Amino acid sequence: MQIQRIRKMMSGLLALCLGLTLGAVTPGIASAQEPALAGATLFQDVKTYSDFGVHRYGSTGEQQALAWISKELAAAGLKVERQPLQMGRQLVVDKARVSLGDQTVDAFPLWWPPEHEGPVVLDSVLKPDDDAAGAIAWLRLPYERGAYLNAQHRQKIMELATHKPLAILLTIANPAGSIFTYNVTQEDAPWPMPVILVPARLAADLEAGRKSGLKVGIELATRVEREVASYNVIGRIDHGADRTIVVSTPVSSWFTSSCERGPGIALFLAMARHAASRKDDVNYLFVATVGHEIGHGGMEAFLHAKAPPPEKVRAWLHFGASLACYGWKKDAAGGPPTRLSQPDPALRVLLASESIQALTARVFAEIPATPYLGAQSGVGELRDVRAAGYANYFGMAGIHRYFHTPEDRLDLTGPELLAPLAEKFAQELDGLAAH
Repeated sequence: MQIQRIRKMMSGLLALCLGLTLGAVTPGIASAQEPALAGATLFQDVKTYSDFGVHRYGSTGEQQALAWISKELAAAGLKVERQPLQMGRQLVVDKARVSLGDQTVDAFPLWWPPEHEGPVVLDSVLKPDDDAAGAIAWLRLPYERGAYLNAQHRQKIMELATHKPLAILLTIANPAGSIFTYNVTQEDAPWPMPVILVPARLAADLEAGRKSGLKVGIELATRVEREVASYNVIGRIDHGADRTIVVSTPVSSWFTSSCERGPGIALFLAMARHAASRKDDVNYLFVATVGHEIGHGGMEAFLHAKAPPPEKVRAWLHFGASLACYGWKKDAAGGPPTRLSQPDPALRVLLASESIQALTARVFAEIPATPYLGAQSGVGELRDVRAAGYANYFGMAGIHRYFHTPEDRLDLTGPELLAPLAEKFAQELDGLAAH
């Protein structure tokens, strides 16, 4: 017991000393005039990513994006490798349409649907919950500014499923009024019947239709694929140093996700080009991960097999979702919202572990974002990094008006939003690399 107390005390002293050292780091002098950090360069990378289309795990768009990232890292001078991996299952959507009376709309299944062969074609009526047996039911979930399907969501869906409808139409009341979906895990059980997302802007029609017995038609063609292969992209800069800086970002996503994923990938590439131009006494490891939306499979595989041990990592920088997306202001009279010139600081969070939170807050003092520091900072894939014992990390994540919807698009970001972030991230990275 005495030995354990001594070890615990020494561990605490080491963490304190490390925190004081990193907290005293002077930021670097990276400039947005550097070509790698220029807004035009960053925005072109967002556009390239966007042009590949849907980036769902295992999709053609995801594979094209990974090949492009590999090429860009190699062109910057990094040694590039693939880390092959498989995720146990993925759903492929060939068709998803819903007709409500005379109007027909695009729809989207909520992962994971019942597993059966052949398409689902249903013609029935919309009924109230307690009368939904053999008919179609509708459920409305509130918008919670989150990205992950949680136990409360699942409970509400399963409560409605006890009435034994043929299918459940689901709206999630997001600001865009669009189809909105949540991230899921590989362990989630299939729904007992199809749960089909439709645009939230249809809620009033569905409310009225549930009372009137609105005729509903559903056409759904999906297939579950097993042991679906993809790969993480890893780029290395080896200076023969004892410590490494890791930089990570997810690549896959539900839809095209131009502003959800594009800025993070553009900043990731910018940091690789910037680091390759320096001669720091530190190694760099860049990893672009896959499978984010269906269980963080790529990050899990990287942490298990390719990540350097925590004691060898000087710092870990993670680029999460929606880093540089315009904010929106509601119209008081109920008209269309107005696009703002900057992101909404309430929807973007600055992340840092305890050891470097003071440094990160200082470097990003002029960037509009809500600080999530210390114990709050395990957001998105950084929660996996933190859980794996990496004590020195920072990054950014957020949501935006069209987050997790098919309406996420290129014009939701711009060079003037990207360049200031690139400069600040490079400054902190340089400061950490120099100490």
